[in-house]
Amino acid sequence: MNLILIDSASEHECRVAVCKKSGTEMVLEALYQQNTRIQNIKGNIYLAKVVRVENALQAVFVDYGGQYNAFLPLSNVSNEYKTRSAHNKHLKKDQLLIIQIVKEQKDEKCPLATTYITLTGRFISVISHSSQERIRFMRKIGSDKERLKNIGNELLNSVKKNDRGLSIVFKNESEGRTKIELKRDFQYLVKLLDSTLQHSENKKSPVFLHAEGSFVECVIRDTYNNDIKSIIVEGKEKYKQGLAFMKMFLPTHVDKIEQYDRSTPIFKYYDIEEKVTALYSNKVLLPSGGSIVISYTEAMITIDVNSGKNISESNVENTSLKTNLEAIKEIIIQIKLRGLSGTIAIDFIDLESTKNRDLLFKEALQLGKDYNLSLRILPLNELSIMHITRQKTHNSFCEINLTKCDNCSGTGYIRAEHATISAICRAVKQEISKNAELTNITVVVGAKLATQILNYTAVYDDIIRKTSDHDITFRFMIDLSVPETMFSLTASSEVRQLANAVVPFSKLEEQSYFDEENGSTAVRAESTENVVSRNKKRFSKFGKKKAKISAKDSIKEEATSGLRTVMRRISSLIKSKSSN
Repeated sequence: MNLILIDSASEHECRVAVCKKSGTEMVLEALYQQNTRIQNIKGNIYLAKVVRVENALQAVFVDYGGQYNAFLPLSNVSNEYKTRSAHNKHLKKDQLLIIQIVKEQKDEKCPLATTYITLTGRFISVISHSSQERIRFMRKIGSDKERLKNIGNELLNSVKKNDRGLSIVFKNESEGRTKIELKRDFQYLVKLLDSTLQHSENKKSPVFLHAEGSFVECVIRDTYNNDIKSIIVEGKEKYKQGLAFMKMFLPTHVDKIEQYDRSTPIFKYYDIEEKVTALYSNKVLLPSGGSIVISYTEAMITIDVNSGKNISESNVENTSLKTNLEAIKEIIIQIKLRGLSGTIAIDFIDLESTKNRDLLFKEALQLGKDYNLSLRILPLNELSIMHITRQKTHNSFCEINLTKCDNCSGTGYIRAEHATISAICRAVKQEISKNAELTNITVVVGAKLATQILNYTAVYDDIIRKTSDHDITFRFMIDLSVPETMFSLTASSEVRQLANAVVPFSKLEEQSYFDEENGSTAVRAESTENVVSRNKKRFSKFGKKKAKISAKDSIKEEATSGLRTVMRRISSLIKSKSSN
C-alpha cells in the first residue's frame, strides 16, 4: 500500500511524505518540504534586462527583480535572442530577455537562469525555442516510444503557428496513457505558455510573468502514479489545492484524495515522524551493526562507511563486502530522502577482490535505477572511494532544516578551552607590551569559560600578577551571549568610574532592577570601594601596597529565574574557591 501524506497543519511549513507499507512497518520513501517563510523562485518566469556582459565567463548577468542578479550562461540563451545581437554571438547590455530560473539562489551565489522556457504537466513537458530534438523521452520509457512519438508529432503539428519552436518531453508517467489524456495536457501547457509570453509585451523590465504551481500541486504532479492508493491531506487549504489539481489533471482519480481529520498529527499517526527526525542525525546504522556517517563540506558531501560491530562473516573480505553492500543501499536511500546533490564521495571499507569491487559498483548502478534517481556513478578507485554526482532538483533537507553553528561556524570544531585560556594570557601580555600607559584591561567571556579559568588558579594568578605588576586594573566580565571558548579583550588608558557596572559574584542573589540609562535589566552592583577592599586582602601575596583589582567582577544577567539559577551555581563555585 503506497500513500502520499501531506502535513500542512502548520502555517509556516508543509511536508509531504511518500510512504510504502512493508508488512506492519510504514517505510518512508521520499520526503519533500517547503518553508513558507522562504521564497522559492525555481521555475518562475520573468522579463529581465541584461545589466552586465562577461565575455570571459561567456555569460551575462540579468536583473529580474530579485536580491541578486541572475547568472545566464550563453549556452542557456536560445538563438532567438542571439540573432538579435550585434555579432550573433553576444548579448547587449540593456537587452530584454524572457528568462526562467532553473537553480535557486544559495547563500551569496546568484540564481541560474535560462531562456529555454519549460512548462511541466502531468505527463509531458513543453519547451520553447529548444535547439534539441522536437520529441524526447525520459529514460524509463521502453516499448511505448514509437506510439508516443507519433502522438507527439501530431500534437506539434496541431499548433497552427509554431513560431516558438516548441518541443515535447514525454515523462515516465506518459507511458500507456491515452491520446486524449496527452492531448489535454499538451493543450493546457501551450495555452499557459502563450498567455505567459504575451503578458511580457510592452512591459518594462523587470516583470514577474509566471510562478511554478503551488508546492502541493507540484509534489502530487511529480509523485502520483497508479500505485498510490490514497493522498491524505492534513489542513483545509492544501486539501482544496490538491483537490482542484486532481479535478483538472486527473479527474478519474479524484476519489483518491481525502482530508485527514484525526486529532493525532498525521505523521505521528502513520509512524513517520520518528523517521523524519532521524534525518537530523549524520549517522545511520546498518542492519549488521555497521554505520555510515554523512558530512557536509563546501566542496562536496562525504560519506564514511564503518564496519562497527559487524563480525558475522567468516573472513575480513566477506565482512567488508557485506557491510559495503548494506551501506550502498542505505546511501542511495539517504540521497533520495535528504535530497543530496552535487559531488558525493563515499569511502568504502577496502576490498581486495576485483570481483567484489565490480559487484559493489553494479549494485550501486542498479539501486540508482530502482529508486528512480538520475545519478552518475564512477567505479571504485584504488583507495576504495566511489564518486557519485547528482544534479540539484530542489533544496535538500539540510538546507531547509539546518543552520550553521555560531560557535564553530559550521566546521564541527571549536577551540579547546585550554587553548582559549592560553590565548587570553597572550592577549593580555601583548596589550601590556604595546601600551606603556595602559590602565584598564577587560576580558569578556562566556559563563562556562569563566568557570574553567577560575578553576585554573595558576593561570588566573599569572594574569593578575602581570597586570598588578604594571598597576593595571584587570576585570573579568561574563556575558551569556558570548559563545563558548571565545572571548573579547578591551584595553584603555582612561580611568573610568564603573560603580554601577561592577557586579561581584558574591552579590548575584541580589534582586534585579531595570537600568533606565541602558534600557536593560541587570543585577544591582556593589560599590567599587567594597570590591577593592576585598581584593586587597586576597591578592596581598603579590606584595602590592595598593591593589586596583576587581577580580571576577561584572556580569550582565537577563532577569529570568533560569539564568539566575545558573549564575548562583557559578557564584557558589567562586565562593568556595575564595574560602580556600
